[in-house]
Amino acid sequence: MSKGAEKPKIWENLLKEAIQEGKAQDGTLVLFGPKGSGKRTLLNTIQALKGMGEERKVKDLSYGIEYGYLDVFRSDDAEKDVIGRVNIWFFDDIAHKDLLDVVFTKESIKNMIVAFVLDFSENWNFMSALNDWMVLCSEKIGQALKEVPLQEQDDLRNKLYNSVRDYKDPGQEEAQALRRRATRRVSKVGEVLNTEEMKEVKTLIPLPPGVLTINYGIPFMVICNKSDLVEAIERDKDGENRLDFIAYTLRGFCIQYAATLIYTSSKQNINIDILCDYLFHRMFDLPLIHRPDILHKDSVFLPAGYDSPKIINETYTNFVKNTTLPYDEVVKPPPKKLNTREDVVAEDGQVFLQKLKETLKSTRVPTSSAGAGNPENEEKPAEAPERPSERHPPAANGPQDTTQFFSRLISSTPRQSDANLRATVEQDLLKRSEGEKKPETRKIDSKEADKLLEIIKSKSNVKS
Repeated sequence: MSKGAEKPKIWENLLKEAIQEGKAQDGTLVLFGPKGSGKRTLLNTIQALKGMGEERKVKDLSYGIEYGYLDVFRSDDAEKDVIGRVNIWFFDDIAHKDLLDVVFTKESIKNMIVAFVLDFSENWNFMSALNDWMVLCSEKIGQALKEVPLQEQDDLRNKLYNSVRDYKDPGQEEAQALRRRATRRVSKVGEVLNTEEMKEVKTLIPLPPGVLTINYGIPFMVICNKSDLVEAIERDKDGENRLDFIAYTLRGFCIQYAATLIYTSSKQNINIDILCDYLFHRMFDLPLIHRPDILHKDSVFLPAGYDSPKIINETYTNFVKNTTLPYDEVVKPPPKKLNTREDVVAEDGQVFLQKLKETLKSTRVPTSSAGAGNPENEEKPAEAPERPSERHPPAANGPQDTTQFFSRLISSTPRQSDANLRATVEQDLLKRSEGEKKPETRKIDSKEADKLLEIIKSKSNVKS
């Protein structure tokens, strides 16, 4: 073929690709989940992972409903040329459900994915939250579908049905070959089917029983966020069985709507890239290279079309206990710890010191120099005068009295040092000598007077 003939074909292919890309409709992703489940963090992590800039980070502004977006580009495009956009709506509270009327419109539901974000830190609320969000979604989807012609409604349902039926596990060539051989058996021997006939043959292949029993024409996803907590749950008593029961119940819920189940963690970047690529795959038909994962309990990924009741029962029948019990009877919240002590709040230091100052003022013992009006200075009633015998002990008349005196002195006096004890004894003896009765005066001669004078002089010399 000449170069001149090749050029028109190249330009023709480029033109077709440009037209096809120009027809791409922006997608809409609605994220339902309570506050704290990590919806906004998921988007921020995807933007950081894909290099979309810090300025697009979504913050929790508590407006009831919030908006963000993702630019779509091919993973193998080094230039990252934008081929579309995913408009993302965050919804927290069912009380503000009227705000969803601007989200679920007859135009947006044509390329929409609804995702329920669950929080693994409160895994006992999984099923109650899913049921509540699904009731709300079915109401809003039903209102939007009323404005869509019946033929377009059927097209939406058929599109979802075909995408689930035609799912192929990437990299599993054997499964694809088996699917192709099963399709050929339907055709007549030796007859080659054209494209239209092949489509008709595919429509004859039903989905497995129990899959997509409820078809709204809109894909659903169940995102179990904070899956980094799975490891801690697994270490708990009977934790492995509890995790298996959670997965068993979630998978049973998802197959009814052909919903995709994925475990994610923004903290450890678990399945963040898979989540982003899968959204682009479902909305813009970009290739998906990620295979399902049911072996790792913290990174489960089950795309729509992979799972079925048969696979679920074969996986969990052998080790899931009490599969017939309600979810909330098997997966229960941890018991609350009883706090027998009241929390003590320390008051400000200045306040404490001021209270201490007032307390010291009120309990201070008044001194003798206190002013008038002090109760301590008021005149007390006169007390009876002490008798001489009470004021001073009787003089010792002999050795026996002296022994009794020192015995009483030792027993009534607290333990003191030798010097203090000696001083105490000398003071007491002085008092006793002063309390003795003076001898009766009598006339003395000169000899006795001289002796007394010598004694007094000797005592005065000793004192000096």
